Amino acid sequence: MNARGIYQLGRGIALEWRPGIVAVIAATALLLLAAATGCGTQTSAPPDAPAVALTRPAAVSTTAPATPALSAAAEAQDGGTATEAAASPAHSAAAGEGLTEAEVTAAHDRIMTGIYERTVPSVVGLRVVKTLVVGGRNMPQGDFFARAAGSGFVWDDQGHILTNRHVVAGADRILVTLSDGTQAEAVVVGADADSDLAVIRITDASVRPPPIALGDSDLLKTGQLAIAIGDPFSRGFSMTSGIISAVGRTINPQDSTFSVPRVVQHDAATNPGNSGGPLLNRNGEVVGNDHFDQLQGRHLKLLE
Repeated sequence: MNARGIYQLGRGIALEWRPGIVAVIAATALLLLAAATGCGTQTSAPPDAPAVALTRPAAVSTTAPATPALSAAAEAQDGGTATEAAASPAHSAAAGEGLTEAEVTAAHDRIMTGIYERTVPSVVGLRVVKTLVVGGRNMPQGDFFARAAGSGFVWDDQGHILTNRHVVAGADRILVTLSDGTQAEAVVVGADADSDLAVIRITDASVRPPPIALGDSDLLKTGQLAIAIGDPFSRGFSMTSGIISAVGRTINPQDSTFSVPRVVQHDAATNPGNSGGPLLNRNGEVVGNDHFDQLQGRHLKLLE
């Protein structure tokens, strides 16, 4: 076959394939049209199929909630150790914005008044009569009487009261006065000159004031609140407050050659007649008894 024949053959083949190509393209177009028509047609559910309600999902907030300010009541019930979060500047600012100056002052007043009202029924005033025997040249012979005053607090429900030894030492008569005006006689049960502590007991079984709540003196730290309640000058009960000034002091009792260790110094105002009274922490719990000495100043004798 010459070149012209080959050309004619190739031309014939080409002419014969052209209708087939057109048919394939047309078939493909029909398939695509059918597919598009089927995808766009919404099929209906069977008559007995339950309807499904579509709801929009709830919105999700990605903002962190604000940290609430620490309330005054929570700070009052705290054992005294501030957490790192509470000490942070952000927390302090939030707390400052949540409470006004008047609210803080009112909360302080409620706390102090509550401590006094709960504690004073367990605090007593002591009036002591002692016999003094004097005599000598140019001195009248006979017995003379001296009066002393102090404070104490109720230890248990059996009428035992803790006070200072120097208040009741050599007493012929001890008169206990309660905050409601009740008075009763008491006797010395025991005393220790080295620690300057004494225990007395109310003799009238019908007079049983409530015992005071006890705290832990080992937890005291410099700067903490200190509250003194007593019957100074035998003029009625009073309360003063200050702070723990120092811990680990040592004092020398009047009638002993020994020193008393583990003494805590505080600056709550005390006067003659406060000796033997309780010193309280901010929860109204007794952590020691007050000791007043005009030469040595004001001290707190810790309870073991």
